[in-house]
Amino acid sequence: MNVFGVANTLRSFVPGMVERGAPAAVVTTASIAGVSAGGGPYGCSKHAVVSLTEALRAELGPTVPHLSFHTVW
Repeated sequence: MNVFGVANTLRSFVPGMVERGAPAAVVTTASIAGVSAGGGPYGCSKHAVVSLTEALRAELGPTVPHLSFHTVW
């Protein structure tokens, strides 16, 4: 559920943010488990949130400079 909630929220809001063209930030919330080893299923889901945000930055960042992408923990 950790990953699907983030993915569904991004799917709902990022297209409008891209279209609007105004400066904005996409901020996802993980935990320290997203950047550390271990953690079992919880850690894996938090790693996925971090990876999803990094993928958005890599794919959209060069073509959509008005958006910035961040993960907080």
